[in-house]
Amino acid sequence: MLSLPTTSNTLKLVLELGMGDGRLLFKLSNDEQSAPTLFIGIENNGALYSEATGRINADNVVLINDSFENRIRDFENETIDNVIMILPDPEYVDRNYHDDWISLYENIFLKLKKLGTLEIVTEIIDDLLQPVSNAAYYTWAKWLLEAFVKMGFGVKEILTEAPDNYTSTCLDRFRQDPKRIRLLTLRLFKPLAELESKSPKRT
Repeated sequence: MLSLPTTSNTLKLVLELGMGDGRLLFKLSNDEQSAPTLFIGIENNGALYSEATGRINADNVVLINDSFENRIRDFENETIDNVIMILPDPEYVDRNYHDDWISLYENIFLKLKKLGTLEIVTEIIDDLLQPVSNAAYYTWAKWLLEAFVKMGFGVKEILTEAPDNYTSTCLDRFRQDPKRIRLLTLRLFKPLAELESKSPKRT
């Protein structure tokens, strides 16, 4: 099981899955917060994890070198305020892998507090590296959004770019080619019980 500092009901818990070299966690953990917050970053790549540990040395950050599919199960249900995923591997968002990644997000749904949020920044790239048309972009965005709504998530906000304050090595590079690499940010939330149309059953 995951060993975490003792938390109270007033402590916010923010989890980044696939934190990379820790750039975003470093920024978020140093920004002024309205409430005490514990940031947890999980990264399976050993080299990137080492970069993150060299970058971040703060009492309000816990870094873990492991698979986030395994570690998400260590959290108790309804304990996480915010889950962030920046440019996850295609295995976690692509249509071709949908049957494989749905269980991960069902688990995330269970671990989120009521009204807790899941933020995903992802991208679409043409197979031939040509500019992505509006039709292809919005068809893809619609499908991805519907996949999460079917799991029980509500929609808080949809952005056709990444949030200005979000940063990572790949994200910074992708922003330089907005015609061929089109970004999408989904800000989803776990509805209150009386509003849920479907509640995932997996643990």
